[in-house]
Amino acid sequence: FTIALPVATIVPTDAPTLPPTDKTGAVDTTIPLTLELGEPVVEVETPRESDLALAVGDVFRGVTDPAVYVIRSDGKRGIFPDTETYFSYFDSFDNVVTINDDQLRKLPLGGRVTVRPGTWLVKIQSDPKVYAVEDGTVLRHIPDENTARFLYGDTWNNQVRDVNVVFFKDYNIGEPLPSNTYLPEGTVFSYEETPQLYVIQNRIRRLFLDAESFALNHFQDRFIRNVSLLFEFEDGEPIDGIDQDLLDELIGK
Repeated sequence: FTIALPVATIVPTDAPTLPPTDKTGAVDTTIPLTLELGEPVVEVETPRESDLALAVGDVFRGVTDPAVYVIRSDGKRGIFPDTETYFSYFDSFDNVVTINDDQLRKLPLGGRVTVRPGTWLVKIQSDPKVYAVEDGTVLRHIPDENTARFLYGDTWNNQVRDVNVVFFKDYNIGEPLPSNTYLPEGTVFSYEETPQLYVIQNRIRRLFLDAESFALNHFQDRFIRNVSLLFEFEDGEPIDGIDQDLLDELIGK
């Protein structure tokens, strides 16, 4: 459907062209590698001449390279293609550390990070279709404005972000959302007049046991949906602390 109101466009920053990689001390990725969230990957040097152990899930940048990267579970550095993708996981740049450029180049470059499911709605400038992002970089077309309003409120259009057509290729087009009785995967929600927060994962709802578990998994208040009791789900395992599966789009290969 066509957006009735104009939406601010964020001009993304493409991945910079890096100089030849210095292989000295580089991470060996010839052997398949899968690490856990928080597991150290490599020790690097910072401009302050101090050592820093980068771990899976850490975000960082170089001294002269303005791009922001994240350590993924295969030991490679995933790149955030634009600020809106970054802010679908984090609410500030406070946790971004700066490392020396030569140290950055020792980390093999992985793929681009995609918008986190359950956060921004996305589209491209040349096509009026608006999509919800689900797990596995799947895009689900929102069939009409009534569905958008029902799921995301009267200000749903403020949640829409334009994706550069080059980065749009990182996603897979799935089936359109069936109706306004379907909450997309990754949606964080509460029921009307109740304080409990849940996230939809594999069509079940998982309860956050406390505010710390919500924050540790990089969820943000601004993406919480308040929904009708008409939405009924089976209960899954509650979320207590960090849950690696919930951060797969960020740290996955």
